[in-house]
Amino acid sequence: MELQTSRFGTLTVPDEKVLGFPDGLYGFEESRQFVLVDLGRPDSGFFWLQSLEDGDLAFVLVNPLLFAPDYELDAIEEDLAAVGASTLDHAVVMALVSVPEDFRLATANLQAPLLINSDRRLGRQIITGNPSHSLKSPVFVAPQTAAATR
Repeated sequence: MELQTSRFGTLTVPDEKVLGFPDGLYGFEESRQFVLVDLGRPDSGFFWLQSLEDGDLAFVLVNPLLFAPDYELDAIEEDLAAVGASTLDHAVVMALVSVPEDFRLATANLQAPLLINSDRRLGRQIITGNPSHSLKSPVFVAPQTAAATR
């Protein structure tokens, strides 16, 4: 499949790379097929989740453990079953990132992460309900904060 996007130009997406989100994402329920785009830097922990229905719709994702090492997700059986996983070991957890003009102020939504089973090519956004999970968790720690915590 070929898709014209506003961020990446023309993307050629093989069928085996298409991720289905049968319920869509909150606020974007009409988009149900996506592809992860790493732009050659998968070691960064950041990815783009590009909609295949809307070339202008893409989200920045990050592995929350990269900036919140204590982040724990209690996925319920229904969420795991929706992505064809029996445990969290069979799914990847990613957080949606909001990137303002100053990227150093980027925040991640830990309240509504994505569960992705790459083997089954299925994903689902869930609501954790955990009050310790922030909607706007800072992704980058300011240098003075990092020095103060040592």
